[in-house]
Amino acid sequence: MDSTELKKLLVSAAKRYYKYLEEKGSGRSEIQVHKVNETHKKGVWSLRLKKKLFNLDAVTFEFPDLGIILDNDTIKIVEYDYDNRVLLVKPNKKCKVDF
Repeated sequence: MDSTELKKLLVSAAKRYYKYLEEKGSGRSEIQVHKVNETHKKGVWSLRLKKKLFNLDAVTFEFPDLGIILDNDTIKIVEYDYDNRVLLVKPNKKCKVDF
């Protein structure tokens, strides 16, 4: 098994596990984005969240209209303002999502 096959297997397992947790009503919470703005820094976006984040390491980005879920490898978290619920992110070149 090469690294590409292993990655596909792990992503598939994670999706199944998320689905299981979702069916049981536990394990993850969804936080909607209230507002998206471009910042003065090239390629960095500001996301105003409806609720506060509690664990930046566990953040994934779901785009239901596109049917994709992206992690911190694809969309890097630059900074988080806990008090104002503002998350600054920088998508890498592989990211096909248009903010």
